[in-house]
Order: sequence, then C-alpha cells, then structure tokens
Amino acid sequence: MMLNKRTQGFVLLCCITAVLGCVDAEQSGAVSQAETSVTLNTDQERQTQLAALDQQIRSTVGFPRASEFSQCRLLEVGMRACGGPEYYMAYSTQVTDEATLLQLVEQYNRLRQEHIEATQEVSTCEMIPRPQLVLEGGLCQAVSTSYM
Repeated sequence: MMLNKRTQGFVLLCCITAVLGCVDAEQSGAVSQAETSVTLNTDQERQTQLAALDQQIRSTVGFPRASEFSQCRLLEVGMRACGGPEYYMAYSTQVTDEATLLQLVEQYNRLRQEHIEATQEVSTCEMIPRPQLVLEGGLCQAVSTSYM
C-alpha cells in the first residue's frame, strides 16, 4: 500500500515520538551529548572567528613601513591562559589605520578571553618577553631581547 507524503510524514513523526518517548534522556546521556555538541560548535565557531580576526589584524598591519622611529608602535595581541599576550607585533602609524587596528585587537582579545574561560584552557605559563621595537631598513620591527 502506498502512502501519500502527508501520511508518510505523520507516520515518521509518530515513530520518532515513540522512540524518543521510550528513551530516558538523563540515563542515556542524550542531554550531555547535545550540550557537548553545542559547545563544540561554539568552540569551533570561536576558533574560526579568532583565525579570521588574526588574519585581519595582520592584513591591517601589512608591511610596517616608517620614515622615522616615532611612527613605530608595539602591539600586544591576544592573551595566554596564565596571562600576558599571545604575541607582539610591530606596526607603523604611517601606513596603518591605528583606530581600525586597535578595534580589531580589542575584538580579538575579548574573544580570546571568552575562549579561555569557556574551555578552561591551561598553558605552560611561560611569559613571552616583551621585544624591543626598532626601525630597520624602513620597517618597524619587534626584535626579541631573549637569547638562547
């Protein structure tokens, strides 16, 4: 016997309801699996947003050309679970829209903090030493002050 689409949909809905009605969500772990799935999607979305913002920050900085040292700035980007920035970046006010850049970094840092809190991220708690800012060959550069 052939069922029309409306009847097929009703039968399917009844079957799903019957199956779901027989399952105790707390005992089966269905609730925690659903919560985990939502968390993973949120974490993945956050990671995607962080990567996109990081790329925007790097694109906005571009090549930090400067004609004098006073145009060079050092930027702290992101945050680590134990504190301190993820990395430092040199930029030039001569070629970079500083307001846009600082807004992007603020968004990135805020999202990074949310990620650390949501995932309870841990790290080795190593602090990245603040680099020295130099103007070399017409480019602002962050030069590591630590020697290994």
